[in-house]
Amino acid sequence: MNESNSLTIDRDLSRQQARRIRASLGACWYNARTVLRRCPELTGGIYVEGWVCVCPNYIPNEHGWCELNGVIIDPTYYAIDRPLNYFSALRFTAEQIAKVRGHEPLIKQWCGWLKPETNESSAANDRYALAYAQAQAYSKAHYQPPENIK
Repeated sequence: MNESNSLTIDRDLSRQQARRIRASLGACWYNARTVLRRCPELTGGIYVEGWVCVCPNYIPNEHGWCELNGVIIDPTYYAIDRPLNYFSALRFTAEQIAKVRGHEPLIKQWCGWLKPETNESSAANDRYALAYAQAQAYSKAHYQPPENIK
């Protein structure tokens, strides 16, 4: 199942790891990959790319985070004090991302402009599109319009 809504975020562990690597907003994929590579507390964890919807507008945002033992570790959005709903598309072990550098998501490195299409990249793109569709459906079902707009 691509939808990660049943998982909870461990805000304390996310905060600790974010401070350890000096995570910054706008660099979620880099933050998540760096935490998974550098922090022994996340041994056995998974790097995830997909979408996150933040209450109250629930607009799907492309995002990267980690998962460990059924818990989300998000060194980028841990401080957002609102419900976060995650929709996973691609999952990688620490070994698979060991040599990946840069700030872009892996989906763009595989399926980006002028990249040759392979069966693997096509399947990854399909999973990414499915997770986006799930996030959009969730957004439409849970959107809360501002009360004071006339």
